[in-house]
Amino acid sequence: MRRSMQIIFPIVLVMALIGVVVNPLGLLRQLLFMTAIIAIIFFLYRLYISRRYGTSLFPKREGPTKAQLRKAKRTTTVQSSHLKRKSSLKGPNGRKASTRKPHSRSPLKTRREDHNLTVIEGKKNKKKSRAFF
Repeated sequence: MRRSMQIIFPIVLVMALIGVVVNPLGLLRQLLFMTAIIAIIFFLYRLYISRRYGTSLFPKREGPTKAQLRKAKRTTTVQSSHLKRKSSLKGPNGRKASTRKPHSRSPLKTRREDHNLTVIEGKKNKKKSRAFF
């Protein structure tokens, strides 16, 4: 099978190249014909889907609605960079806050001694059977 494919594939490739060289307009005509067939199939598919689900044939691509944007703004946990910039420039009394932080050491993290690991008793037989592989 592999040997026959090594012989057949180059023969088909050479014949295709000869066809392109001899009749390039025929190739162009075939490509246009295939494109038209695909466009007709796509149009019929969209028509079928639009009638089945009651949507428009070519739906408009619109962004999110204002209500969706408001909800996203309410439920987001990340502050916008604009709000962060405003709050960082002014201190509590309205003056510009100092950009330098006072030199202080961060507290050392304390290590937690206890852990949540438990030992689960299992079979003590270390010899594994080959049937399980």
